[in-house]
Amino acid sequence: MSRTMKAYLLIFAAVLLAGAAAAPAQVDKRPMTFEDVLKIKRVGDPQWSPDGREVLYTVREVDLEKDRYVTHIWRIRIGEKAPQPMTNGEQGERSPRWAPDGKRFAFLANRDGKTQIWLMARNGGEARKFTEHPNGVIAFEWAPDGKSIAFTAYPEEKSKRPSDVKVVDKQFRYAQLYVIDVESRQARRVVEGKPARIGHIREFEWSPDGQQLAFTAAKTPRVQDYITSEIYLY
Repeated sequence: MSRTMKAYLLIFAAVLLAGAAAAPAQVDKRPMTFEDVLKIKRVGDPQWSPDGREVLYTVREVDLEKDRYVTHIWRIRIGEKAPQPMTNGEQGERSPRWAPDGKRFAFLANRDGKTQIWLMARNGGEARKFTEHPNGVIAFEWAPDGKSIAFTAYPEEKSKRPSDVKVVDKQFRYAQLYVIDVESRQARRVVEGKPARIGHIREFEWSPDGQQLAFTAAKTPRVQDYITSEIYLY
């Protein structure tokens, strides 16, 4: 059985026990409604801690008053029955990722207009905003040594002269790959030059020794160009 499947089973068991304890003694039977279906919470993205003692995961639920879904990060520890909420921001949070030393974790959240990487101690508390990218962060991954984080984002656009000309279907935004030092918080773009030269970067992964990054890039962000993506090693 994979570690991901084990994490899902652990979360399911904890939620089932917590729900059974909170359930009323008698419940009136009735047909399930569409609103009941919307209220079903969805669990996802389980992440084992480096020491294997706890799992971070996301819970997505509906906010009927604001007509939207919101996702928060929860934690379950081995041997404990009740999961614990770790975040509760108004706009939600996603993509929890443990630091390699297990002392903290990072996640994505939009708390001031742009999605950025935030850091939180293992036992919770106040989260600290880590990145300040002008266009927000799309995805990220810790380096194996925990000293840096790779992330994708749209590069900052240079100011253009006013023009009445409108470009159709060619004015793409190309996501690029960056690496930020955890201690200094200084970020650099991995591939210099015009974004269109390398294309739209979608997926990336650190090498086990943290010395290289492998990533895929498509000619454009259009869906039909994903199948012609190339793999690069930096």
